[in-house]
Amino acid sequence: MVSLGFIVTFINTHFNHARLLSAMPTFSNTNPSINFISIPDGMQPGDDRNHIVNLCKALMTVMPLHLEELIIKMMHKQPEQDKPTCLIADESMGWAFHVAKKTGLRVAAFSPASAATSTNMRNIPKLIQDGIIHEHDGLAKTPGVIFRLNPGMPPMNVDHLCWNCFFDSESNKAIFQYIYSNIESIKNAEFALCNSFYEAEKPVFDYLNSSKILPIGPLLSNKRFGKPAGVFWAEDRTCMAWLDEQDVNSVIYVAFGSFAILDERQFQELALGLELTGRPFLWVVRRDITGKAIIDLPKGFKDRIGDRGMVVQWSPQQEVLAHPAVSFFWW
Repeated sequence: MVSLGFIVTFINTHFNHARLLSAMPTFSNTNPSINFISIPDGMQPGDDRNHIVNLCKALMTVMPLHLEELIIKMMHKQPEQDKPTCLIADESMGWAFHVAKKTGLRVAAFSPASAATSTNMRNIPKLIQDGIIHEHDGLAKTPGVIFRLNPGMPPMNVDHLCWNCFFDSESNKAIFQYIYSNIESIKNAEFALCNSFYEAEKPVFDYLNSSKILPIGPLLSNKRFGKPAGVFWAEDRTCMAWLDEQDVNSVIYVAFGSFAILDERQFQELALGLELTGRPFLWVVRRDITGKAIIDLPKGFKDRIGDRGMVVQWSPQQEVLAHPAVSFFWW
């Protein structure tokens, strides 16, 4: 966008802004046409932002006020030619589209996930109307049902819809209600930008042919200052040398991303399950994966698995997935 003459301002929460600058301290100074500013997310510095229920409540009640105040301030202080004209926001931040429209900005929604995931979310009212999911929590009325939104689209398991990705019913319900409330707000967007490309999800884009959904992907992470752009965790490349020593198609790769939280029993069971497979494994264990500061592996676990398994806090995912030793990805 900058190469086309636009000035781009990224608006992050104070929390993520600090993490960004800490991970890539010189990133914000690389181009005068790219600016980074931040607003409060409604939570206190020591609050657990992996508590999805509290986070969703804070996002919807506190951030709209700060965003509106910031936009108005930018429109009054900047020269006429540099005033903001358009807001692009993750479609999960639907409240931001209402704020943008209120302040006179044009609006585009961005989906960082697949077109199929975005389509599932936009079709929540249809899934409810067709009797596939419950209105209050998004759970399946009949578990295990396979459905198609359109004859040309791939079949989907109702239990695997994107809002059922958490390990407790309270969080699943909160994220479903959050997504459901966003649907009307998304209608304020003139366009939806999708991190996909037509050939990858042809049936989905054919199903959406009457919508202004533009595939602009894939957006690939790139190396910046010796590490992938946007990665907040300290890089641990020791796993690559370990992978080089493993047989082709032998390694189980386990990485649950930045949101998944396991309770201590689930964490212990997962560790013991990996041990019992008898297979080499690479397991990414975030510092906060159990929501606690200290993570305890089963007693004697490391001694029993020896060099057969490797536990790291962060892995270069694209490189790991492309490695010939990896045969299975558990995400």
